[in-house]
Formats: sequence, structure tokens, C-alpha cells
Amino acid sequence: MTLKELCKALSISEATGKNWLRLGKISPDTMHNSKASFSKKYVDSLIDDIASGKIQALNSRRNKKYVSGSFFYNSYVPKDSDCLPKVRAISEYLEENKVSLSKEEVCYLLAYYAGQLFESNGNHSGICNLFDDSPDDFGKNNLFENSSDDFGIDNLFENSSDDFGINNLFENSSDDSRDNNYFNNDTCKTGIVTLIRDLSNSHLESKLQASFKKGIEPTSSSFKSSILKMKNCHPELFAHTFIYEPGTDTLGLIYMSLRDLGSRKNAGSYYTPTEIVRKSIDNLDIDKAPVKKSSRINVLDPCCGSGNFLIQMPDTLQASNIYGCDIDPICVCITRINLALKYGASSIPFIRKNIRCANFLKTELTDIFDDPSFSPSYIIGNPPWGYDFSDEEKELFRNEYTTAKGRSVESYDLFTEKGISCLDNGGHLSFVLPEAALSVSIHKPLRKIIISSCNITYLAYLGNVFHKVACPSVILQLTKTGQKLDTRNMVVENLITPSRPSNSTINTNRKVSAEKLSFYTSDEEYSILETMSSLKESVTLKGNAMFALGIVTGNNDKYIIDKSELKNEHSSIGEQDINKYIENKSLNNRLYSSQNHKESSYNRSHDIQDNSLVQSNYEIVLKGSDISKYHISKPDRFIDFKPESFQQVAKTEIYRAKEKLFYRFINNELTFAYDNEGLVSLNSCNILIPQIPGLDIKYVMAILNSSPAQFYFRKSFNSVKVLRSHLEQIPIPIVSEEAQKEIVGMVDTLISSALSLSETNPEISSSDIMFLPIYRKLDLKIASAYGLTDSQYKLIHDKML
Repeated sequence: MTLKELCKALSISEATGKNWLRLGKISPDTMHNSKASFSKKYVDSLIDDIASGKIQALNSRRNKKYVSGSFFYNSYVPKDSDCLPKVRAISEYLEENKVSLSKEEVCYLLAYYAGQLFESNGNHSGICNLFDDSPDDFGKNNLFENSSDDFGIDNLFENSSDDFGINNLFENSSDDSRDNNYFNNDTCKTGIVTLIRDLSNSHLESKLQASFKKGIEPTSSSFKSSILKMKNCHPELFAHTFIYEPGTDTLGLIYMSLRDLGSRKNAGSYYTPTEIVRKSIDNLDIDKAPVKKSSRINVLDPCCGSGNFLIQMPDTLQASNIYGCDIDPICVCITRINLALKYGASSIPFIRKNIRCANFLKTELTDIFDDPSFSPSYIIGNPPWGYDFSDEEKELFRNEYTTAKGRSVESYDLFTEKGISCLDNGGHLSFVLPEAALSVSIHKPLRKIIISSCNITYLAYLGNVFHKVACPSVILQLTKTGQKLDTRNMVVENLITPSRPSNSTINTNRKVSAEKLSFYTSDEEYSILETMSSLKESVTLKGNAMFALGIVTGNNDKYIIDKSELKNEHSSIGEQDINKYIENKSLNNRLYSSQNHKESSYNRSHDIQDNSLVQSNYEIVLKGSDISKYHISKPDRFIDFKPESFQQVAKTEIYRAKEKLFYRFINNELTFAYDNEGLVSLNSCNILIPQIPGLDIKYVMAILNSSPAQFYFRKSFNSVKVLRSHLEQIPIPIVSEEAQKEIVGMVDTLISSALSLSETNPEISSSDIMFLPIYRKLDLKIASAYGLTDSQYKLIHDKML
């Protein structure tokens, strides 16, 4: 196998593979003309070692293919749900006892608890008798033994007509019959048991599904014996009693807590907390939507999972108006059961007809639901994120979808594109998506589609709402218009900080671009951004700067030591000499460039008495937390600087530049400090060297450290990472030479003040520096350079400080 093929097998980039090869993390069987070759046996053993945890490389990189184990989603259902502690107990039992259930066992357990839910909802004990040794209450043996498939289990897996008998089984019945007696009809009981039977069998592969058409079905004895066997092996799994709670997806919570974490992530399945589901549906006002006499409101979830979105539909919407599909047959069965619990057994014919196992991306809606006139009024849900498509699927989608023509194929882009295409003008789409869909460059084709044909009616910024998933998310609601996006009347909510939510309505038709869609600003805040962006005498860093990443060694234990380890290497010296070494290698007053401080720290080694220490190969290395506005704290880590051995490293001349700026990469604030001593940094601390003719590097640092620039950054990008693309868009005012000289002088004073403050407060932070009087004076100067009014600056100051 080539290196490219190995990288594909491990789901890593070729760049990562090349780094691993260079660092010795992978070993080729042969090398020919500088090209590595790996045997299949070696690659298979590598995969096995990664999967078993023997090799942690991919696990530490959060590679979703090699994560395993069950996982409890405690934020999926409301906190006061009766099911929450019970499902947690099941999950903990599996985890503590290292029990791994097969898919078949998962289905049997789900079927068992589905029976409990139906019992509690309909006050009928016969359902759960399917799993016990008690007498047969309503002919279970006839249901599971030698029976024809009169409820159409093949209906689950094929787009066949509804052989459940929708046209005559419940003739003259209303589909929203939800009275307490709906279990009294024997046919209803049979329908419920059939749903449970579907669930218990939904683990079977498609080849085995064919056996149902031939009348080969599991007998009641085999089904019953499987349950009893599980009970005998793991009685703790059956020790709970679940009750039906309206609007709570109990079976979905059980399923996702039992399902293997690796397979769930591989499928892009991130289950949406019920609170967010309800938020996304409430804002659609489905129960208030006007209905023409000749049409019906149809709501579709094209990736319905276990049906959490669909069971949150308002009670005024009938079961016959609800549609869903998913490629996971277990999820489809759970959705059908959840809807039957909500609407009653008399609605089962509609539910089985409308909830299908099908691939939304590959199949026309009219084919999925066997209805040539089907057209959804609302499309809702949380499409898969990062689904692992096969090469064949990617090729298919590249031919069919605009959003699949780039270097990567993202599943939620495809779902959103097709969702929009399935709507008529006036139709609505409400998806929970990663916020990246609105800003990251690879999703630009999707934004073009939205801008050209839809209005955004509601946008909610949610932050990291998915349990243990670091991915800011949004609720995006669109109305298809067939015309260019108009931002007027768009409602925007910022729910990132639940204790301080904000809500605003946009009253102007703003400029929009497919480069990014950002609506964090009120109309007043937007006017400030427009003032800053439209400044005539301004420039940006794009094309006018050098950027460099910090170092990734690939082996920190080998190349990096801290202060205590340095002392151990030179045990003959005292604490005083260690401190002097740190000061000489990284003096705090190196930042102040007045005539009194021009001596380079590299020429002060004569102050240290221990020559072995001076000759050490280690030098100061900075990390992000060492950087504050205008200040570098005394560092405590040292690196054996061997750039040829590192996994990621910039050109040496950039680190050794006469002047440069360090900035914190992982941060929601712009934080820059000045260096003129050739220091190096790790990857949490990146490098910027401005090259704007006529502008001093310290002037540029003052702009980037100002509250107006911070306001522009936060309101335009709202990112926890300071990306090069962000910095290249921030406008930098061009001022007179005299004004620039004054600002640079203030910067020098501020650097000196920060240094003095650090002598009494070694833990000095950017906040401490921003409260210095000189910072406020400098900030006002920069606000004036941007042409901001007093009221505009006050708004910025109140927001940022």
C-alpha cells in the first residue's frame, strides 16, 4: 500500500501521514525512490492497535473512526425526566462491567422497554406479557408464529404500498383518536405488538429481511428465549420500569446510550437536546400557519433519527401530516413507536406509511412516500454532521449536488441543499447546524444557495449545546422565496450564554456576502461595523503581512522541559542562577526599546556563573498563556530547538526576525505582544509580522489590541480561535506620521507600565493592563482614528470592557 492508501485507511490527511513517517510513528516495509510502501498486514495490525488503544495517536486526535464505547447523553431529555436516572444506571452498568451488547441484544432491550411505555400509556398489561412466562393475553403466539406479514415489515425497508391495510383496517376512524381507551380494540393491540416486533427484528441485515417475504419469521419461543437469556445474564438491564412521558424520547435516549460511540460519530449522529428541538419548532408557529382549503400542511424530518423533532409537533397537527425517513432501521422503528405513543394506536396505519427507512440524499421524496403529489410545507431536523461517505457516494453526490463539488463532501451541506430544493416558494426549513456553515470557506456554496433563494427568518446562536462536542451550533430557519436574501424582519437570538440571552430584530436590508453570514450585531452595532469597514484611509493585513504558526514538536517529552527539569539537568547551580538564566534568555524589559534598553539579552550570559548552563541547548519557548496585551510573562518552559525534527515549524528566520508580534491563537480576544529578541513559540502562540508600508509594527499592534478592533473581531466572527483569515479582514486606519508617532510613544509607555505592574503581580493579565489609564487614553486615540462618535465608542466600551 502507498502512503496515500495508508492515510485513507486510517482516515488521516496525507500531511499528517508524511509527518508521522518523518517522526518514525509509522514504518514502511520498503522505500523505493523515496516512496514508502506498506504491507496490508502492517496496516491491518496498525488499525487493530489503534482500535484496541495500544496506540493512542488517533484517539488523541479525536479521530471518530477509532473511538468506541457507550456514552450517556444526559442533556438529551429534560432534566426532570423520569427516565433520566434509569437510563444513566443502565449506561453505568454497561460501562462499569465492560458489557458490550450486540445490535440484536440492543433491539430486544428496546422492544422490552417499548412494551412498558405502551402499558403505562394505555393502562393495559398484555403488551409486556410478550416477554414473560405469563399466559397469552391476546394471542402473542399467533403474532410471532406462522403468521403472514399482514402489517408489512417489509414496508420498513422498501418503498412498497402500505400493506398494513390503511384503506380498510381503520375505516371511518379519525387519525388523531387519542382517548384513553385506544388499547381496547384488539386490532390496535395487534398494531402495537407489530411495531414492537419490527423493533426487535430491526437489527437484521437486508439479506435477512428478504426472509420475511418468504414467511420465515422468528417464533415467539425464540424471541422469548432471547429475552430470558439476556435477563439471566444481565438482570440489571431489566430492573427498571419506564413510564410514558409526553414529548420525551425515552427509547431514543436508551438507544443512543447503548449504541457504540464510534459508529454513532461515523454516521454523523449528534442527538439534539429536547430543549433545542422545542426552540426550533416553536419559532415556526406551525399551529398558526394558514392552510389553504386545497392543501395540507406536511412536516418532514428527512433525518428523523428516533423522532424527537416529530414528537414535539403541536398537538393540533395530525399524525397523517407528519413524515420522516432515516437510513437506520432501528431509529425508524423507534420513531414509529414514539408517534404511536403520542397519537394513539389508531394512527399506526398513517405512522407506518409516513415514516420510512430511506436515504433522503439518494431518493426522490415522491418515491420515498409513494406519493407523486407529496410536497412538504416544513422541513425540520438536525442533519448528520461529518457523515463518512464512501468514495462511490462522494462521486454520486458530486454529480448531483452543488455543495459537493469541492474538496470535501459535508453531509449537512447536502441535506440543506436538497431540503431547499424540495420546498416550493413559501415553504420553510428549520435545521440545527454547526455555526461553521455560516462562515467557513468550504461551506460557501451552501451560503450562495441560501442568499440566492431564501430569507433567513430566525437565527439562534447556541454555542456548544451538544454533550461533550466542541462545536458551536445554530438554529437556522429559512423561507424559500426564489429571490435574493432580504434581512429585514430577521429575528436573531444569542443563546450562547444562557444567563444573558439577547434577542433583536433586524430592521434594515443589510449587505450580505457568501464569504460569511454573520448576524451577531444589532442594527446599532452593525452601523459601527459599517463605519469601520467604509473608512476611506485604511488598509488590511491581507497581502501585507507574514503569518507563521507556532511549533508542534511531535514529541514534547523529548524536546521540551520546564524550569524544575532544567534545574535537575544542572544540579550544581542554585535557584538564583536558574532565575538569572531565565531573565537573560527572556528578560521582561526586552520589550521596552528606549535607548536605555537596547542591549540584547543574548549578550548577558557573563552574569551567570555556571558555564554549563549557558552552553545548554535549551532556550525559552512561549505558549499562548504567556501572552497578554503588550506583555510577555516570564516563561517557564524550554525547548531543544531542532526545527528539522519537528512536526510543524516555521522558517527559522521568522522566529529570529528583528521585530515580530506574538498572538494567542486559542482565544476569543485579540491579544498581541511585541518581541525583538528572536524568541520561539508553541502552536498556541502564533506569529504576525506586519509589512504595511509606512506603518510601524507597534502601531499595528496598538490597533489590534484596541477595543474597536476587538469589537470588530467578536461581532464579525465570534470565534474562539484567532484565524489568519479573521485578522486579514480587520480594517487598519492610516493616520498621519505625527499621529502614528504619538500612538507608538504611548505603546512604549504602556509596555513599560505593564512590565512594572508584573514585578508586583507576576500573574498579570490583559484585563489588568486594560485598566491602566494609559490604555484608555490610547484606546480613545484609536477610536478617533476609526472615525467613531462618542456614542459609538461608549457602546463598544460597554460591550468589550
